[in-house]
Amino acid sequence: MIGGTYQVLEPLGKGGQSEVWLVLHKRICSLLALKRIPLRARWPRGELDYARHLDHPGLPRIYDVFEAEGYICIVMEYLEGKTLEQLKQEKGSFSEKELLLWLRQLSEILEYLHSRTPPLIHGDIKPSNLMIGPGGRLVLLDFGACLSLGKEKRERYGTKVFAAPEQLDEKLELDIRSDFYSAGKTFRFLSGGKESPGFRRFLDICMQEDRSRRFSDDRKLQRRLLRVCRKGKRNCLLFSFLAVFLLFFGSIIHIRRQNRTAEEQYQILMESSQTEELVSAIRLFPDREAAYQKLLQIDLLDQVFTREESRKLEEILGSWGEKLEKEAYGDLAYELGIAYWYYFQQAEGKNYAGVWFERALEGGLTPERQKKAKIYRELGSYCEKKTRQELSGEGALNWKGFFEAICACCVENSQESVPALLRERLQEELLSLCYDGLLYFRDNGITETELQELVEELSDADITAAVKDLTAPKKKQKIMYDQVDMAQMSLFDTVQDNDIVEEIKELDMTHLTPMEAMNILYNLQNKIKNRW
Repeated sequence: MIGGTYQVLEPLGKGGQSEVWLVLHKRICSLLALKRIPLRARWPRGELDYARHLDHPGLPRIYDVFEAEGYICIVMEYLEGKTLEQLKQEKGSFSEKELLLWLRQLSEILEYLHSRTPPLIHGDIKPSNLMIGPGGRLVLLDFGACLSLGKEKRERYGTKVFAAPEQLDEKLELDIRSDFYSAGKTFRFLSGGKESPGFRRFLDICMQEDRSRRFSDDRKLQRRLLRVCRKGKRNCLLFSFLAVFLLFFGSIIHIRRQNRTAEEQYQILMESSQTEELVSAIRLFPDREAAYQKLLQIDLLDQVFTREESRKLEEILGSWGEKLEKEAYGDLAYELGIAYWYYFQQAEGKNYAGVWFERALEGGLTPERQKKAKIYRELGSYCEKKTRQELSGEGALNWKGFFEAICACCVENSQESVPALLRERLQEELLSLCYDGLLYFRDNGITETELQELVEELSDADITAAVKDLTAPKKKQKIMYDQVDMAQMSLFDTVQDNDIVEEIKELDMTHLTPMEAMNILYNLQNKIKNRW
């Protein structure tokens, strides 16, 4: 146990003086990554605190920075994926198209860092600090060597092989061009020196020993990089045109035969329930939605959406999903959002669901699905902010808006068109959110009557009509009393006054309605709050 809150599960990596662990936040049961650095290393605590406030999809969220047992501990978002160093060891080489895509994503991340006030220099760009996550998105890791521009000199960190010359000379000041050098050196290593003339010249400019000859700012770097990408596309189009022109007349009959054979093979693969065969079907015709949908349905047969299943499906979508029509991609993204929302067994499921509902809205959805996707996205955003506030204690949450989002979700999913199982799961979750946020809802203008009406609507809804289960009322009562027990335990964990501790221990609420029980706990919470 680290810091009394984080239970160590397994090591994730080690480098230099630091080590990274997969940990479980004891109170909210969420998986996180925790990096420990010895205090004697004198790492930049000020810059790390500054990095906590960064918010960009290409950067891991930093939730907390604290000292414990002679270490600086950095608690951050746990990300699944592989670093470019690992991928190079596995694949050996990358196409220039892949490298340019990742380099453009890195340039956007650096522009964000360099545009902060004061600008933030990462200081340790290298293959092992660049991760490719689900969906193919590049993420820049490890802020242990970061430096705020203009701060007084301090001991510098980084990796010598990829560091700019000025980073190795303590007499020289660093600036944003130091990151450009490291980025160029990193992608020269990844390319193995095999680049097109335009790409080679771009990397050469990044890696100039004299920094005055490098790109002077992020916009100039991005403009030049965009020209390299466009030139590569033009060359590809020219060669493609010539190839098509030369092959067209001599191969048209062969192509027809091949298409007929591919169609027959696709139909055979679609009859299977094996993951690998459905993936083969997607590779044959990536523009057809049916194989993607069937793969997702098979993953959910056991009513659980595992990390491995989600990672595999997102990799497939990252590789082939762009071939789908806009409407088909929107429908698939919506179904994936539902899978994360209801079936993903980890706390961050709502966060992932929000990402896919956002993508669904960018595609083509029916008006009904579009309305639901917006509601899910908004409620998921509130859940994510709530989790972040619980982890770091930072950020304001609009509790009234949160309550309204719960109400909207309740109303929208009460129709008979929603499967009974999903309605039941959602109503359990909404009940949990109501009880968990009771004190905050009441303190932010939500009346007891409004809360009671919502709780009664959730607990009295005919969520088992399709099942006709005589045990359903008992089951719903158990769900509600489970939430009361959780709230009582949570309250007990936060109290240190002996008289209130005894009062909580003596509570017997089994004869009360859940709402009456929660009101008693609410009054106790207010008593504790007033003492503080």
